[in-house]
Amino acid sequence: MFDPNQYVNAEVTGALATEAILIPEGDFIGTIIPVEARNFREVNTNDGPRAVCDITFEFSDEKIQEVTKRSRNTCRYTIWLDTTDSGGLSMEKGLNIGLGRLREAVKQNWEDKPWSFNMLGGRPALCAIKHSLSKGVMYANVTDVAPVGSTPKAAVAAEASKSKRK
Repeated sequence: MFDPNQYVNAEVTGALATEAILIPEGDFIGTIIPVEARNFREVNTNDGPRAVCDITFEFSDEKIQEVTKRSRNTCRYTIWLDTTDSGGLSMEKGLNIGLGRLREAVKQNWEDKPWSFNMLGGRPALCAIKHSLSKGVMYANVTDVAPVGSTPKAAVAAEASKSKRK
């Protein structure tokens, strides 16, 4: 049973980590954690405010768990949203490509059925994970998604690179 008093007077020796061990770069199957209002935010850009949605994927791959030493590993996929003047989601051709790719990856990019963000929770996708540096800290992020069972992006890129060298 959890007892907060146990921590009040607890003594430890040694420094604690200040950065997490990152999920390795590569292609892994992740499952979307249910989307909530807190996944959405507004970002000020040079062109004015933009809506953003951060989709969180959870990964249960044993390779990831061995590297990070954590049983629960999550990574974010940031989608910039194109909106209408009234603030709704734009359905115009050529806009909301990131969201379209995500919906396609989880087999929800229908033309003739209603769709909402709350339908994403629990859906799997093949996620390309890349590391990036921001303000001196390394982060792991999902940079692309594809349907489970499709060829991982890293394999496609490696094959394209080989054919260019021939």
